[in-house]
Amino acid sequence: MRDRMLYDTVPAADAPTMAAPAAPGTHRDTRRFDGGGTLSAAIDGWIECAVLLAGRGLQIRQFLHVDAGRLAAPAVHDLADVVVRDPQVVYTDHDPRVAADGVAQLPAGGSCRVRFLHADLTTAGSSALDDVRAVLDPRQPIAVIVPPRTGQRGPQGYEAARQLVAGLPAGSLLALAAATADAMPRAERHAREAAGASPHWYSYAQVERLFDGLDLLPPGVLPVRRWTSTHSATQTPLAWAALGRRP
Repeated sequence: MRDRMLYDTVPAADAPTMAAPAAPGTHRDTRRFDGGGTLSAAIDGWIECAVLLAGRGLQIRQFLHVDAGRLAAPAVHDLADVVVRDPQVVYTDHDPRVAADGVAQLPAGGSCRVRFLHADLTTAGSSALDDVRAVLDPRQPIAVIVPPRTGQRGPQGYEAARQLVAGLPAGSLLALAAATADAMPRAERHAREAAGASPHWYSYAQVERLFDGLDLLPPGVLPVRRWTSTHSATQTPLAWAALGRRP
């Protein structure tokens, strides 16, 4: 059973605070960067929190999941279909095999309009934005979900995502998570790097700076496990996660 949730309800849009759904999902990317399932499940829970806040709290109906990886229920479109009317969802992934698998998994019907694109939106000036605009209305707020996978190829991915959100309408949301070694013993960090756990680590301050120009929503930058559990406060943070709203 999932630990007691850190947040219980999603209030009105003028006072956004996080909430978590009743049941956790499974991580959408089977190539886990930490080599285990615990952090993967925590990232899943944080994504669910972001979708709930965007839909119920901020009344956002459009979602863009960058570097989505392989889909597993409940995926973003499953969650969005519960919390908002007629949601629109776009997944992207730079790996053509992952994107092809994602296309095959998409629902044939339902109220949610959804597409999976083979695209790298974390490259500045990507032409894939034109394909995204074919589904999502750039005149309306969009929730952009950026998982730790994006940062594994270098900080330029996060910067491109930040610039993408800066060009979206007011009220859009950036949900971003990044792997960290802030509190990790040096020996453990070296062991993880030797095992290929993550070629890039991001400090608390670096993650906080990625939200410059946005309204960082409470409770701010937290270890990703804290978004869904109050029982992880003493655990070594392996990823930071936060949500920021475009003013």
